[in-house]
Amino acid sequence: MDCAGCIQKDTDKKRPGIFLWFLVVFFSLGWQISEIDVVKAVRELPDAWAPLSRVLWPWEAAYTYNTVEFGAGADIVIDDNKNLPPIPEQKEGEPYIKTVPRWGTLSTLDENNDLVKGSQITIIGRGFHPDTEAQIWWSDAIGNEFRPRWDGEYLTVMPDSDGNFRQNGPPL
Repeated sequence: MDCAGCIQKDTDKKRPGIFLWFLVVFFSLGWQISEIDVVKAVRELPDAWAPLSRVLWPWEAAYTYNTVEFGAGADIVIDDNKNLPPIPEQKEGEPYIKTVPRWGTLSTLDENNDLVKGSQITIIGRGFHPDTEAQIWWSDAIGNEFRPRWDGEYLTVMPDSDGNFRQNGPPL
């Protein structure tokens, strides 16, 4: 065996001790810096489990699902109840959505940075896949699409056995 093989063999030895020492040091420093209260952490674990479970593996986005994308749209006018868009026409065999009301005001922050909720809308849909969860997406005036959140969750609906739903939406 040549010398290079000997050197390589010597450097391949596993040394977990130094890694474990660094791990313990960093963990204990982080524990002290963040002032973790173990009793409180254990006592309030049931309350914290919902948000913690979203970051643990596996999460919903970690899987690829067979999805069918189709949709419908309805316009909502902001701060102008005089120039309302027309009510969308329902076409046979296609999904349909309308909102009530068709106008509203956006949520804002007051001078104390407290949320002042905008108008609440109701989303009414027909012609969706029965008993299959559907996601609600919004797009702004320049076409940026996003999923609205309400009470910390993305807004989804579950159409009934006829493919219809009625969902009180989040404040604008």
